Amino acid sequence: MSKRSPPRLGLEPWKTLDGVTFTTWDLWLLVLAVSGDKIGLDGVAAKLRERFRTPGGFARDDSEAKLVQLDDLRERLTKLDLTPMDLVAREAKNKVIVARAKRKLFDQNAPAKDYTPAMKVSPRKRLERRAKDGYWKMFPVNPEKYADDLMSIVDEYGYCGESQGTRLAWDLGDCWRTLTKKAARSPKNLLALHRAMLTACLSAQEQADDSFGEIGMVFSDAIRQYAVVPWEQAKMDPEVLIRDAVEFATWEDYGQGDELEAIFRKLDKRHGDLALRIFDETVAELEHYGVLDYQVRESLGFKSVVLIAHRRFDEFVPLATKLGSSAWRPIVKMAEAAMNAKKSDLALAIFAAANQPGMQREYLAEQCVKITGKKVPTTGLRLVR
Repeated sequence: MSKRSPPRLGLEPWKTLDGVTFTTWDLWLLVLAVSGDKIGLDGVAAKLRERFRTPGGFARDDSEAKLVQLDDLRERLTKLDLTPMDLVAREAKNKVIVARAKRKLFDQNAPAKDYTPAMKVSPRKRLERRAKDGYWKMFPVNPEKYADDLMSIVDEYGYCGESQGTRLAWDLGDCWRTLTKKAARSPKNLLALHRAMLTACLSAQEQADDSFGEIGMVFSDAIRQYAVVPWEQAKMDPEVLIRDAVEFATWEDYGQGDELEAIFRKLDKRHGDLALRIFDETVAELEHYGVLDYQVRESLGFKSVVLIAHRRFDEFVPLATKLGSSAWRPIVKMAEAAMNAKKSDLALAIFAAANQPGMQREYLAEQCVKITGKKVPTTGLRLVR
């Protein structure tokens, strides 16, 4: 009787313990964690993140899916109180399995049909979806009340070119303005309507060619209207409003950042601590996956808007340190705010903190001279209060 050959398909069930199923993807992840240099699951995750960042991006989606499977595997191990070695002490010595695991995880992109249910819902897709409408049920009036009318227009046009994209913008704007007249006397309804419009505009941007910028203009107008709704009169929970706004702004990727900043600038100081906590929680969730660097930078950039608006100068340098030179705008804005407050040493300290390897390092050095009149300090400054 011949021995069963090592499994080749990641989706194939490998073993079941106490009702918990492990697939061949789990086998390969576990084997690489304990074989050779014994890098552990953290080491495997680090290699997958490195693969995610491979120039050209050919392995981004695949690496992200495998990282999701690794997270799911960790949860099942914790549930059973097991370590990787508990499961694969024998398999980790099998050179054929180890070699295949390396190929499957690091050298090859798996076909989607071989994905587990967990792998099919990447953090990116899940968080993007949540940013669109994940908090609507907690609004005083659910934005779904208006979303159907707005989204029916977007869906009717579907994927379209620039000419149709312009018509889509006109029709969407007309529908929104008509609904606004009906909702005008109710802050609750206005809040719901304008929030639904934000998601409708985002969806329109995702599927239409907006070369003429018409959708963008309607989008900008909707954000401005949303930012001035008297949400406290609508009895809106500030935590829901802020968390929804933070996540929407973090995932919006069509150039509406300037308009979205107004939402955070208008927050009352009594909500400052709450807003910063939500930003920190959002960033921590994004950083957990290790592959959402762009969204981390976006979220931190919007956090700087709150710090500046509320004159929380003590938090400028820590944020600049975290951002480094990856994003120039929040660094420059914080430095300008410091100079306007006659805190030139703080402005220099902000530039010094951001003076790290990165794509905007030279530009920030130029801005430091322009804004402060001095070169970026070569060492961090000690601020004297």
